[in-house]
Amino acid sequence: MYLLDGWHIAIGTPSYKTSLSDFEEEMRILQKNLFESSREFIAIVPLFCLIDGCTLENMDSAYSKARIEMMNKNIQFFVTTPTIDQLDEESIRKKYHMVNVINYAIAYDKVIPYFQGIYDNKEKKIHHYESLMRLMDENGKVYYPGEFLDVARRFGHLYDSLSLKMVSKVFELFNESEKTSVSINLGIRDIKNPELTEYIFDFMSTVKHPENFIFEILENEDIDEYDVMVAFVDRVHALGGKISIDDFGSGYSNLQHLMSVHSDFIKIDGSIVRHCCESEESERLIAIIAGWKSISSRDIAFVAEYVENEGIQEKMTRFGIDYSQGFLFSKPSPEISFD
Repeated sequence: MYLLDGWHIAIGTPSYKTSLSDFEEEMRILQKNLFESSREFIAIVPLFCLIDGCTLENMDSAYSKARIEMMNKNIQFFVTTPTIDQLDEESIRKKYHMVNVINYAIAYDKVIPYFQGIYDNKEKKIHHYESLMRLMDENGKVYYPGEFLDVARRFGHLYDSLSLKMVSKVFELFNESEKTSVSINLGIRDIKNPELTEYIFDFMSTVKHPENFIFEILENEDIDEYDVMVAFVDRVHALGGKISIDDFGSGYSNLQHLMSVHSDFIKIDGSIVRHCCESEESERLIAIIAGWKSISSRDIAFVAEYVENEGIQEKMTRFGIDYSQGFLFSKPSPEISFD
């Protein structure tokens, strides 16, 4: 082992003693163990770079080039050679702070579900709630998803821990609910995480009213394994739960979603809804989406996001959109009243 400077440690081994693949596996295990050994208020975020063919002559330049490559790609484990420019340490200082916030929230039960009501445009009342994650630090400051989710995703273990905490809290709150439904956001990483999905399936197989739980699949992530997602959707339906597709209209993969996934709800992307009063294109797109329902053989309900004023709501009701979600009807809150 070599101390390069500060927190930068090097581990060297001659190639005749171990293969690159074996050494890589050992380093991945070491990184995982270090990551999971965080102490109170101190987050250990180990970045590992394996440089194959490193010598005393090329070590400094190879090390500097590899660090900026890792920064640009937002990766924490990198295998390279001395041929691949300098990590701007200031650029990750804020990330480290947020990692500390996330670790604190996980360790001290400060992952807090907020809930926003979704309004039934026919019954004229709140139909169900969407659960939204918030974090609180040791000073009581509340953080929104835009501040911490990207950082958590870059450090996969943190994201997995946050998701499990969030889902378990929502399940606990709605476990005994007879009439009030809730939706829970899931990304493709969540659906591919066996620990989380098995927890979901176990809960859904024992809860009294599985129909009260809606799993909202985020459209804004690259879904590269449709068979995994379809299997998850089918299992949720078999257990009595429901599925929603989020942000419909925001990406090219939407039609594949509709063909592949038997969803119960489709949420129209908020960027389309909030501009429908001043943009003819947005208004026409909502009309097209709403018209699709009339020719579909599936029983699907449409939800409009970002309904912020009466003008937008008037268009939603005119186009026959089933539900509206936005500040006009409900603001996210940690408090919720059950019917």
